[in-house]
Amino acid sequence: METEKNSGLYEMHEGVKSAHFSFDESTSLHSVDVGSRFMLWLTCLRGEVHFRTDTLEAAVHLRESETVLMAIPPSMSSLDLRSENGECIVTFVGLKLLHELLAVNFDASNMDRSKFDYSTAPKVINLSPKIMVDLENWFLESDRDPFKKIKDYGTFLGAFSSLMGRLFGRKMDKCPVRLDLEAEAALREAHHKIISNLHVIPDTQAIALAVKLPENVLSEGFKHVYGLSIYKYYLDYKMEKAIALLGSGKKLVKEVAFELGYQSPSHFIAAFKKKYGMTPKKYFQEV
Repeated sequence: METEKNSGLYEMHEGVKSAHFSFDESTSLHSVDVGSRFMLWLTCLRGEVHFRTDTLEAAVHLRESETVLMAIPPSMSSLDLRSENGECIVTFVGLKLLHELLAVNFDASNMDRSKFDYSTAPKVINLSPKIMVDLENWFLESDRDPFKKIKDYGTFLGAFSSLMGRLFGRKMDKCPVRLDLEAEAALREAHHKIISNLHVIPDTQAIALAVKLPENVLSEGFKHVYGLSIYKYYLDYKMEKAIALLGSGKKLVKEVAFELGYQSPSHFIAAFKKKYGMTPKKYFQEV
């Protein structure tokens, strides 16, 4: 096993630096240098990634599309990332820039690092397929595009504002069912099963059995955490995934249709038009 140190951080804007890491049989550990004047934003692109700091009581486990934002403890100088076959993006957001971006009516006490419990694992958030594609595009070769950094900083602002809103935005209504740490972990597992099998309509009863939750706790808890019922979330995520796949330019409509479980391209096009009011071809002509 080899360990690699991060190098070649991509600085798209003053105060925003990012690095892409891949793991395989020869490299299952990356050591990332950190700085106390930054917030750490870590996103798993593929597979699974584990990370731990000397202040956390246990390692944090991220799956595809999961992300965390955490303050860097003053005493922390590096972060170890472990994976067998995953990919992740590590982004450092300068505290100075962060405070410049926040509105004057934002309660800055929420970001007071002196109040943070560095031993508690950060909250795990799921990103949409579109945001995942935007993040990955930061590291695609496009030397011919003189506006790449402008575009990348724009996608950073959009993704980061969404993340901040979910972490520090308005408080959610009280969940109608009790959610302890085990239940929250089970909901993450259920979410992973749903987005990993978009070609299959989710069976709430089967998922509840698989993650060992009562069906009502799964349904109510999922809606509380992710904002939609399981079926509605599945449909929305599936369409977002379709846009991400088609937008990459690597797959045809018929390939995306079959990958997402549609019986034919015409069924997929009809579902797409119902959601967005236009066919996939028209959609990408518009955007």
